[in-house]
Amino acid sequence: MVACQREPAHTHHAPGGDSSWEEEIRHHLSDGYLVLGVGSRLRGDDAAGSIIAEKLNERGVSRAFDCGGVPENFVVQMERYLPCDILFVDAVDFGAEPGTVGFFGGEKSLPQSVSTHSAGLSPLMDFLSAGGATTCWVLAIQPADVGYGADLSEPVSRAVEEIVASPVWGAASP
Repeated sequence: MVACQREPAHTHHAPGGDSSWEEEIRHHLSDGYLVLGVGSRLRGDDAAGSIIAEKLNERGVSRAFDCGGVPENFVVQMERYLPCDILFVDAVDFGAEPGTVGFFGGEKSLPQSVSTHSAGLSPLMDFLSAGGATTCWVLAIQPADVGYGADLSEPVSRAVEEIVASPVWGAASP
């Protein structure tokens, strides 16, 4: 894998100010990053990451992929793009109110994911970051209900819409 050419992330600000996760994305992610949505559509709020990736792709963010519960199956796409940064989007229990959006990576340790991805994201993130060329980040949505057959809860549904509608993604690909 060839080392990426790290360039600073965009530094423009949206009118009225950004949320903290939007500022974190602008501050930490370099151009050309990948967005990988993780989750199971059969487990209520665990579907959030997959839904966000799908909707971002529909919005024109071509480097957004719905990985379902097996993000490790997308290693070939990750290597194809040689991104400096990979942003995983997943339902993660980090002890906040349902629908809260958190940004983890770098100095901020990642809580264990509640998705159906059995080992959580940490082992995959460690593998991808091992060579030092790629940095992995997580945009985490605090779930309310990840039970089988549950619907997306109202607070998580609002967070999904807020994330997808954010100007942080720009008009096209990251």
